[in-house]
Formats: sequence, structure tokens, C-alpha cells
Amino acid sequence: MIEDEIKHLMFFDEAGTGSDVVVISGLIIDNCLQLCIARFLIGHLIVSSVPEKYQKGFVFHAKNLMDSKVWTDWALTDRVEVLFHLMRIPRILNFPIIMGAVRKNMASDSPGAEISKDDLAWLVSFNYALSKADQNIRNRPGGFSKAILIHEAIPQMHERYTVSLKQAKLQSFKFLSDQVDWTEEEKRKGIFTQNLEMSIEGIENEILFHDKKEGTLLQLADVCAFGFRRYLEGLSNGEKCIQALVGTDLVKKDWEGVSHLSCWSQRNPWDQYDYYNVILQKMGLVEGIENPIFQGLMNNAYHEYSYYIKEWELLKFSC
Repeated sequence: MIEDEIKHLMFFDEAGTGSDVVVISGLIIDNCLQLCIARFLIGHLIVSSVPEKYQKGFVFHAKNLMDSKVWTDWALTDRVEVLFHLMRIPRILNFPIIMGAVRKNMASDSPGAEISKDDLAWLVSFNYALSKADQNIRNRPGGFSKAILIHEAIPQMHERYTVSLKQAKLQSFKFLSDQVDWTEEEKRKGIFTQNLEMSIEGIENEILFHDKKEGTLLQLADVCAFGFRRYLEGLSNGEKCIQALVGTDLVKKDWEGVSHLSCWSQRNPWDQYDYYNVILQKMGLVEGIENPIFQGLMNNAYHEYSYYIKEWELLKFSC
């Protein structure tokens, strides 16, 4: 079955409208359990931290959450803390976190150009994120596996993203060490260690476009992109965003260049089932994953996971 060939779901979102930096960020999950526990943690965050009057149907959208005109009776400091908690979830759950970013001054508009410098920045960021995500799944233990990409719905970019993915799969190249900036650590050691291979092999051609309201993981991807953009633009709380997202400080000089691509992927020595069990037990679910409430959520997560695959199958065979 085609369904059995798909091992990963990738969720991408963007940040940078009206700013100097475009960021495409993404998360990779491998099974229904990961989807379920992410949904559980987000639901718990809503109940524990969002004012009760806003909880029903609440959707995390980082940019909107910072708008004090929308949340007149919810303190900004409290909303920022909620964002930090949300940013920690992918790292706590050991989801690979993907980032591609380009400063819009990398290119200039030219007469007769088919694409503006802003759109070019979006597409380059997208390709950077694709390459790091694909690299992650290709380097997993157990060999080659396939992934479906779910991206936030941006109607004016759907066709360009789809075409860009297909073109990227037909072409591959690798940056040379003299074509990129060396990190401060590489300069100190005199050894170039970055893997800048640009090739796409494991991501399927057909992209599923969804609104953030329809997908919990798209909301997590949104907050990741938001956090990376604040750091790259030197905005308030940017360094705290990075601490929440990746659990450490970054060497600021390494991130001053025109474009960036990276993947933060932690290997947890624990068995995934046991590790998530401990997380749930610390949150008060004594039975952990076997808790009846969580098992009910697992059923919902299974249907959502299956829905993405079935939607992809229909799209694939309609093309």
C-alpha cells in the first residue's frame, strides 16, 4: 500500500511578511503518537494559560498573539510567556526543527524580472528548508524513507511552491566551502563541517496546503518561524525565543549573513514510548499513554494522520 511507504509528515510555515527577513520553519513527525502528544500539550497549554473566555476554538498564531489591540484584557507579558512555552514543545518532544531564512536584500528587482526580490527570498528560504528536512530523513537509522509536506495555505504561493519542489527534486548541487561563511567554531578549528548538500529525494511532489486552524502542528511551525525571525532581525525577546526553541544560545556572528539553513535534531537515548510516558505522568496522567483520555485522543490523532495520507493519495492520482 502507498500508505505504508510514507513514514514522515513535515509541517512548514512562514514568517516575514512586511519584514526584512523571510523564514520558513518546519517540524517532522513520524507517527500518530507524536501527533497526539503534541496536540495534548498544546491543549493543556490552552487550558492552563489562555483566559477562559478565549479558550473555545483557540488557535495559536504568534503574530496575532502579540497584538494588544486583539487581546485588550490579556497582559502582553503573559502572552509572551505562553509563546515561550509553545516554542519549547517541539524540542521537549524531540521533533526535528527545520529552518531556512533569507534577508530580502539578497536580490534586487530588475526590469522584466519574472519574480520580485521578496518572492525570490520566499522561494530560496523554502528550498533551504526543504533540503535540510530531506537531509534529516535520509540520515535516519534504517535508511531511505518518504515524507509528505503540509504547508500553511498561502494561495498566491501555492503554484510557485509546488513547482519549486518539483524542480528541486530534478536538480541537486552542493555549496563549496568558499561559497559560504564559515562558523566561528570552524574558523577556530580550521575545519569546515557544514553539510550544504542541496538535494531532495524523500519528499513527495504533491504539497498539502492547510489553514493553521486545521492543524496543530502548523501552529507549532508558525511559532518556530516567528521565533527564528525575531532572533535574525534582532528584535526584543529574540534570544529568549532561541533558548526556548533549541535550548541553547547561538553564536550571533554566525547568523549575521544573508541566508541561513539549519536543522536541530536531538537523539534521545530513551525509547520514544517510555519517554512520552514519563512526560504524561509528570503532567498528572498516572497511566501515561494508557490513560483512557489520552487513548481517546490517540484515536483522533490516528484519523488526522490517516486523513493527511489519504488526501495526499487523492492529490497524487489527480495530477
